[in-house]
Amino acid sequence: MNETLPNELHRLLQKQHGVVARSQLERLRLPKSTLQGVLNRNFERSLPRVYRFKGAAHSWEQDVFGLWLWSAGAGVISHQTAALLWKIEGLPKCPLHVSVSTGRALSRSNIVLHRTRLSKKEMTTLGPLTVTTARRTLVDLAGVLDPPALEVVVDQFLMRRLVHPRAMSKWLSGIEHKGRDGVHRLVSVLEDRGPGRSPESPLETKLLTLITAAGLPRPVRQLEITDNGKLVARVDFAFPEQKLAIECDGYRYHFGLVRWDKDQERANHLLLMGWRVLRVTWRSIEANPERVVSQIKAALAAQETGPSPDWDAETDLSWTRSR
Repeated sequence: MNETLPNELHRLLQKQHGVVARSQLERLRLPKSTLQGVLNRNFERSLPRVYRFKGAAHSWEQDVFGLWLWSAGAGVISHQTAALLWKIEGLPKCPLHVSVSTGRALSRSNIVLHRTRLSKKEMTTLGPLTVTTARRTLVDLAGVLDPPALEVVVDQFLMRRLVHPRAMSKWLSGIEHKGRDGVHRLVSVLEDRGPGRSPESPLETKLLTLITAAGLPRPVRQLEITDNGKLVARVDFAFPEQKLAIECDGYRYHFGLVRWDKDQERANHLLLMGWRVLRVTWRSIEANPERVVSQIKAALAAQETGPSPDWDAETDLSWTRSR
């Protein structure tokens, strides 16, 4: 950055992605004329009383930091923007969101202002930024996301242990009477998880959403299958009555020759125990979700009759069946 800037300002801009608040500039105790000269030569206004250094590359982080500086301690980064700061993936592109309790006003096409009172227990910090807590962020998202997108987000919060299902449900029961948008929807998503653990990968979440949307029975997730008290496998999804297991094969989670050998040994053991195993890949869900659903339906219906006549062994689904 510009070497003519005071060292303190130089360091501040590096920490804040190239943006600074007027109040921060005033704390430098520069003569008023000098301060105005620094602003005129090196900065442009991005928001009221927030300035962007002209030499700084524009970024999403810069916009978020500028919005937080504008709120001047009265605002909290929230909704989708908070979720992104919590490292949640797969959210659609959207404006920046901030929640304020005061009468502050701001009109920008890329900013959504929410007027709400948040308790201290609903706020936290990520780095220097004040954001909504993980559970409050989930409540906010439940009010704006459609059910499939909400399921994907909920599972990411659970997978990363940002929220605990029981603690989340207890907290939701305490605020449900207040009529917040999305609370009932979020409760429903948590209850739909049913018995078992939460999905452990985005692929599992996507498949679970697909199964639910197709009206198929809800599978048990992360079922531990044992033989004479010894663990044989923990399968991603299972229909125990039909002895049907579904495994999600994502490259990130199933790769390497050693892991492949172990998967085959496990599959053989399951076969000898009478279990059938369907394997689903990300490509199969993306390319032909209807085909995935039809194969699961066929497997549930087949039970002891074997695969349907139109089974195609070259698809991304593979079937292992006991004889």
